[in-house]
Amino acid sequence: MKNKQKPFYYIKKPYLTEKEFKELTKLKELIRIGKLQLKEGYGIAPNVIMKDRSIPVEAKILFIYLTCFLFEPLPDTKKICEDLGFSENELEKYLNILIKKNYL
Repeated sequence: MKNKQKPFYYIKKPYLTEKEFKELTKLKELIRIGKLQLKEGYGIAPNVIMKDRSIPVEAKILFIYLTCFLFEPLPDTKKICEDLGFSENELEKYLNILIKKNYL
């Protein structure tokens, strides 16, 4: 068995069990928001984070992005930065904010 490297983050308080999440993702072919079909996946946006005015919008976006990878490997830093339009320094800054607030 390969020695898997642990991701550099984890969500401390998941809102769904892995089993519940997998069952929910089976429905992603059917889930729509307006005309947008979510078959490519989606993230989770807990209200507590979205309503927290002490963290910047970029940190909230990063959190939602990371939740898209709850049960699959996280992309590397370069890909995350490309997808979100962050520099590596910005990525580190927003990760640290989320960690400091105990969201990661």
